[in-house]
Amino acid sequence: MSRFTLFRLVCGVVFGISTSVASAALVTFFETGSDTAPVGVITNLTGPSGATSTPIITSTTETATVDGFHFPGLSPFPVVVGLHSAGLLDPDTGLLSELVFVNALPIGSCIGIGICQELKVLFLSETTFGLPLESFLFGHTDGGALVGSTYGGALVEDGTLQDISTLLGTVPEGLIVRVKTDVKHVPEPASLSLVSLGIAGFVFGRRKQKFV
Repeated sequence: MSRFTLFRLVCGVVFGISTSVASAALVTFFETGSDTAPVGVITNLTGPSGATSTPIITSTTETATVDGFHFPGLSPFPVVVGLHSAGLLDPDTGLLSELVFVNALPIGSCIGIGICQELKVLFLSETTFGLPLESFLFGHTDGGALVGSTYGGALVEDGTLQDISTLLGTVPEGLIVRVKTDVKHVPEPASLSLVSLGIAGFVFGRRKQKFV
């Protein structure tokens, strides 16, 4: 094998890996350290019209939701349909301090784009409703509709950008979910109704799928 042929082969492998990683769906949540600033969200998910459209993002000081689309043809694989969950543990108490749900809807068709999959990603902090996050996994009234998720476990939070995709079971399917935590927040009564609406909207997607 000539050096030129070997060079082309190596470049092909590296380019292929880079393309695969770059095209994976990505959602990142980060706490800003402020009691009044909403949870930050970074994502490359789009709206149903492709790259020129934007996903629906809502955020409060305790929660954030992303409702967007990715295109399995551009990422390694579609995410397994269903509700997946994983979290982060408080290093002092060992209790859940953050919890993430991924609701992967069945693959459908987006007009002018082709095959697409809607993904709803929900982030909850330990102060949501002032209740332990474990209650959302085991049927609390306010979060009971979320029961039935496949819980993959949790990492101990360390304040860095932590990848929980493996626990969620969304890789190598093509969805990378990362979380960066900061300080603990005190829940504000005025925000509880917003949290309720956010969870209701997230759960509604499990019962009714929309593609345009």
